[in-house]
Amino acid sequence: MPLALLVEDDQDTRAFIRRALSPALSVVECDSVAAAERFLASDVPDVIVLDVGLPDASGHELAARLQADPRTRDVPVLFLSASVEIRDKLAAFSLGAEDYIEKPVDPAELRARVQARIARSQGRREAPEIFEKVGLRFDVAQYRAFRTDARGSLDLELTPHEFRLLYHLARHENQVLSRGQLLRAAWGDTIVTERTVDAHMAHLRRKLGSVPCSIESVRGLGYRFLSQKANAAD
Repeated sequence: MPLALLVEDDQDTRAFIRRALSPALSVVECDSVAAAERFLASDVPDVIVLDVGLPDASGHELAARLQADPRTRDVPVLFLSASVEIRDKLAAFSLGAEDYIEKPVDPAELRARVQARIARSQGRREAPEIFEKVGLRFDVAQYRAFRTDARGSLDLELTPHEFRLLYHLARHENQVLSRGQLLRAAWGDTIVTERTVDAHMAHLRRKLGSVPCSIESVRGLGYRFLSQKANAAD
């Protein structure tokens, strides 16, 4: 049975979410970042449902630590928050969140979203693939991309959404992909704005650095991946 880690300080909300996810998932409950980190020191769940506002630290801080740890960087994280502000959603996705769910939570929707993220994550692990472009190597099973040259390889340290965007672009080299297409490839059915794509593209370009390829902006249309460096017009 898949294991879900629920990090939420409100007891009533924890009970509500536990009922929503059971019996399809086994749920471990933590009421603070410290309690979650003690659990994660010995166990790695299949999914993490994480409240943003916690008593000892923010959910954002825990998400950043999860991304930095190779043991947990590929575990899908779904944020829970009462905030509907775009900046809060962008902050969550920039930390690698798979989903952002606004409170109050509909139990059927929450269960469907959690199960979809687990299925996607398990599918990635069951279908390992190495895909290469000039100066780039993608390890799809591990959700990692590397800059490669004669000296070896260097992990680009991409977030899951950055990886999906770059991988999707590289698989469709020279094709112009709209922001809507890229949103669906990286976020699925999660509702985020097209500005989210632009912000992630800026991060990707910085991380690519000297890789002999480019992500070109096509005004009014979207983006395309080119194997050779090109002047990207924003």
